[in-house]
Amino acid sequence: MQKNNPNFIWLLFIFYPFFSALPQEFIFCTFFFNRYKNIITPAYTPIMSALFFTFSHFFFINLIAPTLSIFAGLIFAHTYRKTNSLALVTLEHSLYGNTLFYIGLGYYFWGGSIN
Repeated sequence: MQKNNPNFIWLLFIFYPFFSALPQEFIFCTFFFNRYKNIITPAYTPIMSALFFTFSHFFFINLIAPTLSIFAGLIFAHTYRKTNSLALVTLEHSLYGNTLFYIGLGYYFWGGSIN
C-alpha cells in the first residue's frame, strides 16, 4: 500500500480509529462483555472475546491476520475488563493497527490482499 500510494497511510491514520477500531471494539468488548456477563464467567470473558475477535479476521484468508489477532484480542479484552473504557481500548487498537499498517503488515489486514 505504501509503495503504490504513500499518501494513503495518512488517510488510514485518520480514519482507521473511527471506521475500523471503534466498531470492532464496540462489538467485541462493550457489546460482548455486557451481553454475556451473566452467561460466561468473568475469568473466561476476555478469552471468549479474543476468540471471536480472531474469528472475525479469518475472512482475510491468511494465517498472519488471525494469529496476530488472537494476541491483540487478548490485550484489548484485558484492557477493557480492567478499565471498562471503550475509548481507551479503541485508542489502543488504533495505535497497534496503525503501527501494523505503517511497518507493512497491514497488507494482511486489508481487503485488497484477497485475490
